[in-house]
Amino acid sequence: MRRQLEGSYNIQKIIALEDEQKNKERILRQLQEESESLLKVQKEQEKALTALNKHGEYDGKISELGEELRTAKEHLRKLQFKHREDEKAMKAQHEQLVVLEDKCRKMRLLIKDKKRDVSKNRQEKAKAKNEQTYTKADLERLQGELKAAEQEKVSEEKRLKAQVAQQEG
Repeated sequence: MRRQLEGSYNIQKIIALEDEQKNKERILRQLQEESESLLKVQKEQEKALTALNKHGEYDGKISELGEELRTAKEHLRKLQFKHREDEKAMKAQHEQLVVLEDKCRKMRLLIKDKKRDVSKNRQEKAKAKNEQTYTKADLERLQGELKAAEQEKVSEEKRLKAQVAQQEG
């Protein structure tokens, strides 16, 4: 009987050990599952870290492009300002050109009128000479008036040309 008891004691010990083994196997499976889960988390974190590093590169590129954009905008503002200044200068030059052209046109008309008046005076004098007989004193007086008119014409032309040159310069 003792042997049976000893055998049964061993059976209980074996059953206890088997239960303990099952518990430990269950715990081992849980730990292996947890280990696999932790490995998955580690891989995901490595991917995220890699993505962050790439994102950091993108941040560098973004800041570099932002700096380029700022520089380009500043350059654009300078060009726009220069363009406006150039347009103002061109407009002022155009207005000055229009004024000078108008003055030149008026001067040409004045010169033309003066030449026509002198020519008309000559024709009238020639006509009058043909129609009338003049005394020598009248002829000398008329010749003096003619010379004075021609000199006045020449001086008037010089004065007008100087005015034109002064306005152009």
